[in-house]
Amino acid sequence: MSRVPNTESLAFLFGGDIQAPTYADLSEAEIDRLIIKCRRAIASHRRDSLSRNVDTAETALVAIDDVKAVLRNLLAISPIEKRAKIEALIEKG
Repeated sequence: MSRVPNTESLAFLFGGDIQAPTYADLSEAEIDRLIIKCRRAIASHRRDSLSRNVDTAETALVAIDDVKAVLRNLLAISPIEKRAKIEALIEKG
């Protein structure tokens, strides 16, 4: 089942002040930056998911799923040589 791109998550990863580009408009450099930002976001949310505060932990788990959705959409348009890295992030996340 394919999910609609979460433009809020994409806008957050690119910076809240700018309009999020569509996935098809991303350059290879932007794809690389987005992969790095997703990796960092997943790591941060994973730490938050260990919180003793249930709301914080649940919010972090939802955020990880949102980042994975961004990665799945990115996977569909990314060059072949970047797909293994993206798939690994989705699996590891």
